[in-house]
Amino acid sequence: MKHYRKLLGSLVVGGLLITPNTFANDHHGATKKAANKEEDEGTPSEAQVTKLMAAMKSDRMVEAIASSVNQAVLNTAQARLKNTLQDKAPSPEQQQLIKKNVEQFNLTVKDQLSWDKIEPTVVAAYQKTFTSKEVRDLTLFYSSKTGQSVIEKLPNLQKQLVTDLISKELVALQPPFDAMMANLSDALKKTQ
Repeated sequence: MKHYRKLLGSLVVGGLLITPNTFANDHHGATKKAANKEEDEGTPSEAQVTKLMAAMKSDRMVEAIASSVNQAVLNTAQARLKNTLQDKAPSPEQQQLIKKNVEQFNLTVKDQLSWDKIEPTVVAAYQKTFTSKEVRDLTLFYSSKTGQSVIEKLPNLQKQLVTDLISKELVALQPPFDAMMANLSDALKKTQ
């Protein structure tokens, strides 16, 4: 619209004389718009995604995920130990041994699923999925009262993150979990 006003103004005022500035200014504006469009449609920077992650309180979500994983580990350990103990209730000594080993494994989970460790994976996924403009818009949304409400009300997001984004980290936990279970099984057999 501005281009047409400038063009019309130049034609009327200049007696049908088109000034070079009419198109030069428009060309500059078009170049600026194209640059902004490229920036908007381009890959978001790490800083942009990190700002979005802060607005989304991603570190808190990861802590909740780690807590859920720890509970799942405890449940799995109890189920496996049921076979080892031949369906008998563990003695107080065995309970202490179980508790100690599970706590040690929980530290491994906490380390493996720490925000510092998975943040690069999350940032890279967002950079591959969203444009720069989308990340800015999401940051504005999640910084708003409604966005913060969404964060608080969508615990199912944790399940999705465990499944979609952190599954490779959980795979890395399998060997130390198996080692912990083998050691615990051996130790429990010695106490019988």
